[in-house]
Amino acid sequence: MNRGVPPTIRPSRPHGCPPHIGILCAGWRPDLGGVESHTADLSRGLLGRGYSVSALCLDTSGTAEPFTRTEDRQAGVDVRRVAYGWGDITKLLDLMAHPGLEAELDAWIDEVRPDLVHVHHLTGWGGRALLRLHKRGVPCVMTLHDYWMIDPRAQLFGSNERHLERFESEDLLPGLRRVWPHLLPSGGAPAEGSSGESLDGDEGVHRAYLALSKRMLSLAGRLLLPSRAAGRIFERFGVAPEHLEVCENGIDVGQLRAALEFEFLRERPRDPDVVVLGVLGSVLPSKGVLELAEAVVASGIETLRLEVHGAMPAYHGDSSYVDRLVAFSEGEPRIELCGPFDHCELPRVLSGLDGVAAPSLWEEVFGLSVREARAVGLPVLVSDAGGLPEVTDGDRAGRVVPRYDREAWIAALREFALEPELRRAWAAHPFVPRSSAQMVDELCGHYAQVLAEHEKPAV
Repeated sequence: MNRGVPPTIRPSRPHGCPPHIGILCAGWRPDLGGVESHTADLSRGLLGRGYSVSALCLDTSGTAEPFTRTEDRQAGVDVRRVAYGWGDITKLLDLMAHPGLEAELDAWIDEVRPDLVHVHHLTGWGGRALLRLHKRGVPCVMTLHDYWMIDPRAQLFGSNERHLERFESEDLLPGLRRVWPHLLPSGGAPAEGSSGESLDGDEGVHRAYLALSKRMLSLAGRLLLPSRAAGRIFERFGVAPEHLEVCENGIDVGQLRAALEFEFLRERPRDPDVVVLGVLGSVLPSKGVLELAEAVVASGIETLRLEVHGAMPAYHGDSSYVDRLVAFSEGEPRIELCGPFDHCELPRVLSGLDGVAAPSLWEEVFGLSVREARAVGLPVLVSDAGGLPEVTDGDRAGRVVPRYDREAWIAALREFALEPELRRAWAAHPFVPRSSAQMVDELCGHYAQVLAEHEKPAV
């Protein structure tokens, strides 16, 4: 369908020549994170198919003056980083509309001249970056890796540490008032919209934010989601179902399994009587790691260990959750906080585990860590949140546990730790994950369709 997009700014490509793909995102390797690993896999796959790839991302290290540009080339990808630290945000709509970074996007388009831009995250850039691409005549595909376009805290997690089931202003505002009170009129921010127009208090500002977000989402040629569960969330938000398509993330299974086999060949002493459960990824209140640690200790199983592998950042400046986890783990031999790891270290981490847990409280969009665990034959324990339950294949590869039910978690932990035959049966259940190659093939199909729609003359 032609959406009234202006003609592309690039000259016609030679017939059969793969297009030049631009990737717009918040971070890029060596930055750590699931999206960074995903875009590394994607760019590697595109380059292998003859595409050229350029990336535009933020440098949030704080080591350079704001808006300083740095350029480098990583594994065949031209990467531009723009230094930024959110120091100029004075009101809520600034998170959605940032003229300075939009100007940086304009300059990148002028110099790189991508045929199509694949947007992976707009934190910092603001949702209005989609409008810039639209006005410049650059077709766009966007993957929605989380719920940032609905809730700038990204995870639809309420101020009462419960997931949100409604996405109206009265549901979302309490969380925003808690973490960013200074961006709302009640905290002293101007009651203004993205163009300086006057709005009616916190509610008026937030309604304008949500309306702008919905309008920006409508401009993308494709909105892709890693799971059906995430698609249902955006439908409830008000995005038309026909504008949403599921494109599940892929896993480089062969490389992961080969690296894991190498790790098993290394001689590392391990107590055969100890059962080790791992949690992988950043520790945030929405991830439920503290609650799982408490359940492990409450289970009373002395041979069960929980290893937490991931960064422990403050949640929008609030470190109380991490502080509670650290305090709880001190002097408790069954809980080990192992710190962050690079994705290339994943085989080493997995080789020391008997299973992987994802006790998430928010509507998890995909659940990469448990899918990687299943890809190498590890059983999983997951909450009933978002896209996680399908990983167990109906409890044949692990357990799905109600997210807020402590006793149910204790029961699942007891099964996992004390029933080795069940654990082995879970591990042996076949799992054929979607490969990175399959993911890239599907994305190339979306690119071709969006480019064709874009170049079709308006009717």
